This record gives sequence, structure tokens and C-alpha cells, in this order.
Amino acid sequence: MRTLTMIALSLGALLILAACGAREVSQQATSAQFQVRISLDAAATGSRVAQINVLDRDNRPVVADSMMLAPTMGGMGHSLPELVATPEAPGHYRATGELFSMGGLWELAVAVRRGSAAESVRFSIDVAR
Repeated sequence: MRTLTMIALSLGALLILAACGAREVSQQATSAQFQVRISLDAAATGSRVAQINVLDRDNRPVVADSMMLAPTMGGMGHSLPELVATPEAPGHYRATGELFSMGGLWELAVAVRRGSAAESVRFSIDVAR
């Protein structure tokens, strides 16, 4: 009986900690040429996984020549090195690495280049403190 109580308490504590942790973030933005949706595994510091989906104005997957993610925290004057997003399938890209070095409000610019079209969209990400 005592063992079951300890297991139940441990599981409850784990669930509470998981609920308090960073959450997955998904946002969408549109530029003149592209529709961009970004999904982050969590709005938190440390290594992150970003999934980026890009469509053109006719809702067709974009095969980009290059795609970069540039995180900045304007209020603190911070920026981190850009991450290169690599293609996984037409219109689907992935970038892995550090996007946020501290909690607070960050801006994440996603720059898409395809032929002569090069545009950026910006996302506001509130990173867990």
C-alpha cells in the first residue's frame, strides 16, 4: 500500500512539473510571396526544434533556395547566430539549435529565398522564464 501511494505521489508530481514547463508554440505569418507557419517544440531556452512550412500565394509548397532563422531580443539588445533550416520535403523545413538564450519576449525572423524572391516574416515568441 505504501509503495502504491509513493508511486501515485511521484506520478502526480511529474504531471504538475510537466504542466508548468514550456509549451509548444505554433504561429503563422504572411509576406507578399509566402505563407509561413512555424512550430517550435517549446518556447524555452536550450536547443530547440523548429518545423517550418512554407506555401506560395497559390497554396503550393515552396522549394526554397535557402531559409534562415534569426532570433533577436530587441529589448535587451541580444541576438543569437542564425540557424539554417534544411528541407525535409517540398514546403517543409527543419532547424535545430539554440534560438533563445534567456526568458522574455524574442523576435524570430524567418528569411525565405526562392529565385529572385527573398522575404522575411517575423514572429513574437514569449520564452518561458
